[in-house]
Amino acid sequence: MIQSAADRGMAFLDRMVERSRSARIPAYGRQMLEARKRGLQPRQQMVMVVFDWNLARAFPRLVVDPISDFDRLDFSYAAGLDVVIGFRAHEAFIAESLARVILKANPRRLQGWPLEPDDEGRFKTRFFKTADGSNHDPI
Repeated sequence: MIQSAADRGMAFLDRMVERSRSARIPAYGRQMLEARKRGLQPRQQMVMVVFDWNLARAFPRLVVDPISDFDRLDFSYAAGLDVVIGFRAHEAFIAESLARVILKANPRRLQGWPLEPDDEGRFKTRFFKTADGSNHDPI
C-alpha cells in the first residue's frame, strides 16, 4: 500500500513519541514534540538550544544541562528545522559535542552562535550544517 506524505509524516512522529519515552528530552522539548505531532512548527522554523535558563527567552528554545550525557538526549523533533546552539566562550567545546548529537536528528541547518566574544574579542559563528547539507566548520 502506498502511503501519502502526510501518513508517512505522522508515522515518523509516532516513532519519535515512542523514542522519546526511552530517551531523555531537554527542557521544553516535550512541548515541541507534541506540537510537531499536531503538525505545528515554530513560526520562525528555528529553535535555539542553550545551556542557561536565562538565555534566548524570546525564541522557541531547548535548555540543555551542559554536564548531561548528550548521547542520551532526543532531538528528533528538530528534524527539518533550523537549530541554533547559543553558547558562551567557555562553552564552545560543549557546543561542538552537542552539535554532533543534534546532527543525527537531521536539522535543516545547524549553527553555533557565540553569545560573548572569544579570547580575541571576536564573535565567530560556527556552521555545523547549512541548508544545502554541507559542513563549513569541522566538528
